[in-house]
Amino acid sequence: EYRTGDECRLTDRLPAKPAAVRIYGDDGTCATICLDLDSARVGADVIATEAKALTKWLNECGARVVEDVSPNGGRHIYITLAQRLGLLDAREIVEALARRFPTIDAAPHRSARSGCIRTPGSRHKSGGHQQLVTTLAGALDILRRPNPSDVVEAMRIRLAQQGEVGPGGGT
Repeated sequence: EYRTGDECRLTDRLPAKPAAVRIYGDDGTCATICLDLDSARVGADVIATEAKALTKWLNECGARVVEDVSPNGGRHIYITLAQRLGLLDAREIVEALARRFPTIDAAPHRSARSGCIRTPGSRHKSGGHQQLVTTLAGALDILRRPNPSDVVEAMRIRLAQQGEVGPGGGT
């Protein structure tokens, strides 16, 4: 959980302690949908299998994603957005994806104030650091050219067809 007292500047050096970034800006919108595949309940093999299926599903929606892995096998999948998404829309999509892919922990997207995620390079509480699965060149390309709004719409349509979300966006 994000605590303002622990806030510090991002640097090009690996952090000495676990660190995370807020998912939402002060305006309550996010520039990235952050999917946290939590290994606390299942093993790393289950997470890797589900990450592969989730990435395939997202690619079929036209999404280009960045993926990282933690030392304990948990994974994060980042969907960068060309147009920021409000809390209600982002939360609805993430919770729908969590129903479809049960290793996703939707909690980071539930609060604009305290939702946060460890990024690649961040120290993990068990030791080691989050490591990119996506190549550095691929991740940089995706960050420079985020996913257009039609990707979010394609995800929403597909989730609606599966009965996971209502049609159209929230607020």
